[in-house]
Amino acid sequence: MKDGKQNKMRYSYAEQLYKMGNYEKCDKVIEEGLSIDRESRAIPTIRENVNYLMLKANVYSKQSNWQESVNSMHRAKEFQLRIVSLSGEEKISRSNERDIAATIAAKMGDIYSIRREYSKAIDLYKEAIRLNDSNVENMASLAKTHMALGETARCQQQCKIILEKDKNNDDATLLLADMMYEQNETKDALLYYCQLLERNPCQYSALARCIELCRRIGDIEKAVEYIRNCIEKDPRVKFKAGYNYCCGLIEWYSEEPNAALQAFYRAKRDPEWGERAIYNMVDICLNPENEIIVREDFESMGEKVDETPSSESENAAKFLQELSKKVAATTKYKIVENLVLASSNNKRNIEKALSSLLLIAAEDEKNKKINVTATYACGRIYILIRQMQKAKDTLKKIMNHPWTIEEAEYLQRAWLLLADIYFIQKKWENSMIILKNVLKYNQSCIKAMEILGKLKEKEQLYDEAVVHFHSAWMLGKQRNLSTGMKLALCLLKNGKHFDCIDICNYILQVNPNYPGLKDGVLLKARMMLRS
Repeated sequence: MKDGKQNKMRYSYAEQLYKMGNYEKCDKVIEEGLSIDRESRAIPTIRENVNYLMLKANVYSKQSNWQESVNSMHRAKEFQLRIVSLSGEEKISRSNERDIAATIAAKMGDIYSIRREYSKAIDLYKEAIRLNDSNVENMASLAKTHMALGETARCQQQCKIILEKDKNNDDATLLLADMMYEQNETKDALLYYCQLLERNPCQYSALARCIELCRRIGDIEKAVEYIRNCIEKDPRVKFKAGYNYCCGLIEWYSEEPNAALQAFYRAKRDPEWGERAIYNMVDICLNPENEIIVREDFESMGEKVDETPSSESENAAKFLQELSKKVAATTKYKIVENLVLASSNNKRNIEKALSSLLLIAAEDEKNKKINVTATYACGRIYILIRQMQKAKDTLKKIMNHPWTIEEAEYLQRAWLLLADIYFIQKKWENSMIILKNVLKYNQSCIKAMEILGKLKEKEQLYDEAVVHFHSAWMLGKQRNLSTGMKLALCLLKNGKHFDCIDICNYILQVNPNYPGLKDGVLLKARMMLRS
């Protein structure tokens, strides 16, 4: 290998070093290979340089150095385009060489897209399409990027081009459905998702979206039907990652965190679904009961934070660690990592997490963007350290932020936190405005229903309070006993004593020692009936 004539052996050696995780040695071997006759017009030599540079890009990617990874790909693309220009002089397929160059350009586009540098991503996807105008995957990536920028007309145009080439293309159909979903055209969006699922009940991307949409229109049971259709088509789907991810969503949205964790766990090693599954597992661990962490005695709690780490926080850190080698350089990973760090309840960790998140948020603000996830995370940490005013000021930045599919979950959480802060401060009208906006995009939002119930109870409008608490109780499949308790209390205040007793008896069947129920609400309801 040292004589420079065994490049194939050198490349195989570099590949093995890469697979073993010996990136420093691998990079050294790659540089030795690249140093040999870089200006050669011999296509085999140029092709070797392309292979070396793409391997080098993978090494940088593993080291979370995305910029150098892109730089290496750029050099590889230039070499590959040289092969394309020389292909007329050699008996090689010009079309195949263009396809390779297109693949490299698309990979660069993917990196910029992940980093939300969409204009650069668009240029690279367009270049990939010019090099290979038959690759619908690159066209779909371009359409998705247009959609991320809110350029719906361009996205729609690209989808039509894809469907002209492949009328049953799932990616294009899914994108059209997503556009309608984002524009809150729920009926049309659901129709597209249903068409996809009728063609293929095991189209898990469409199924996941369908579950989310059914949840948002307040009909999660409809999504359960599609899960059953999967099993009818193929009983072995229970072992498929996509199916388990979708089951996890349904369990999570039905207030069953343990069942959701188990389902997501079965999907976490899958290349396509694993990353999303792990992020959801981390979310569940950080907030297993899906509670809003603002408390009504907030102002009187003082500045001291309980520094005892929870087992949930430790589990979240373990799950997130599984993603560290793959996506540690992404902004989303850094935000979630800091949320996990803050959940450790260690004062130094909380301060460190907040500083990091403020930097991420400030970086986006420089580019005249608002990072919804980072803003939510900062607001949540301010609440954790008892700084309500800062929490409110931070969350108000996204009070009127436009709703998008990508940011929907964290935007909803931020809105709910802000609504609860306003409720505690007795600014009920402000709270009501935000909650109506939440329910506009998610009619199954249990927490919004609960806060609305509390608002109506404070206003002594017990009829309306009962309606909201009952909705929250039923949406949660009667699993959250504290919601049941609130409903029973409002039924008592509203004079519906028989209904109150029914709810109390249901809670006592689940937990016979539920505090304040048997000798409190239930006893009062029975006494009122006797009087």
